[in-house]
Amino acid sequence: MSESRLFEPLKIGTLQLNHRVVMAPLTRFRADNAHVPLPIVSTYYGQRASVPGTLIISEATFISPRAGGYPNVPGIWNSEQIAAWKEVTNAVHEKGSVIFLQLWALGRVAVPEIAKTEGFDVVSSNEIQIFVAEYAQAARNSIEAGFDGVEIHGAGGYLIDQFTQNNCNKRDDEYGGSIENRSRFVLEVASAVSNAVG
Repeated sequence: MSESRLFEPLKIGTLQLNHRVVMAPLTRFRADNAHVPLPIVSTYYGQRASVPGTLIISEATFISPRAGGYPNVPGIWNSEQIAAWKEVTNAVHEKGSVIFLQLWALGRVAVPEIAKTEGFDVVSSNEIQIFVAEYAQAARNSIEAGFDGVEIHGAGGYLIDQFTQNNCNKRDDEYGGSIENRSRFVLEVASAVSNAVG
């Protein structure tokens, strides 16, 4: 371990971390039925921020009502959710640590009944652009709630991953076929989020 850089400081943009140990996102199901984080959430993250200069990445958080589908998972699309998250970011910042919010959209995984059918409706190009705009707005809402940055959830078979994987993306337009086309959605999301919050 004497050669390890794990405990050396690291700068991410303007943020200074005291070490390189990051708390990964862990789904907690500690939100109410309106997807507002419960008071225990600020305690939970505050405890994990006890070592100053730690980066915490929040649990995956729905970017919009249509991006969700699981109960008791937090959202970041309305003022009540933003206010509850502000309590969380305050608790983390009081300990001298940093927190990013993980932006999440389930995609076709959101409706379990779909798995029982023979197929899925293809998301239209217009709906894709709505999702891109929702990611950008969720990023802005995250910064308003006091988060220091955002992470885009792009794995696990959820919406972004559904576009990138050729085993489920059977589109024949600019979002399907080649890896370049299948990556178009995530690149548009990343660009929109970057333009929204830097």
